[in-house]
Amino acid sequence: FEHVRKDALTALSYLKIVYHIDENQVRIYFSGNKGVHIIVPAKIFGFEPMPLLNGVFKTIALSVRSFTPNKTVDTQIYDNKRMFRIPNTIHEKSNLYKIPITPDELRNLSETQIRTMAQQPRNVQFKEVVETNHIAEQQFQKAIEEFYILDKESKKDRRFKTRYASHFGFEKMS
Repeated sequence: FEHVRKDALTALSYLKIVYHIDENQVRIYFSGNKGVHIIVPAKIFGFEPMPLLNGVFKTIALSVRSFTPNKTVDTQIYDNKRMFRIPNTIHEKSNLYKIPITPDELRNLSETQIRTMAQQPRNVQFKEVVETNHIAEQQFQKAIEEFYILDKESKKDRRFKTRYASHFGFEKMS
């Protein structure tokens, strides 16, 4: 869990530095087992639904992952058929709830304290996002462009996965 925590905190820093997103605007959840989910509300990026949006999200996640010390960011979840468990549902392995946590709780509570909180449903009042963050919107547009360039290359070259992985600073995609 400490590796996951450190990577999640690095991801929050990445979002702040690259996208200028305040950590109090994102939604953070303990998964109910060993993970942490970080969700950025769509309104921050100002995007509309589009084809291959999951691929754009994966491009962003791979970029975030390249800066994390433990590489625990799961990039396999960005296919177009993946289901994402909603908050306050029970994890089938641990019987703990997926619960919202604050950035301060992520930083300061022990794994045991978080797991204790996850024994029951929990609500946290997240800061409402009322307008698009224009820097985040610009960075998101860059991610879209990068994804489409990489996607186009993938259709041309069977060795794409290797090149795609090296583009993000790790040798082999899992």
